[in-house]
Amino acid sequence: PSYPDEVRGVFAVRSGKYKAHFFTQGSAHSDTTADPACHASSSLTAHEPPLLYDLSKDPDRVSLCRPG
Repeated sequence: PSYPDEVRGVFAVRSGKYKAHFFTQGSAHSDTTADPACHASSSLTAHEPPLLYDLSKDPDRVSLCRPG
């Protein structure tokens, strides 16, 4: 969402080259992407552990960072 959620907290955080997504939700702006989880009809999804991306290697957030 474009605004903070008072109940759930932040949905994503960026620190340096990394970005973590704690929650994801579809958007009409993403209806043309290949990933159906990004479409407007996709509901709010919590991620534990969060989805972690290295934006220096993957700016489009396609591949998750692997532990280790």
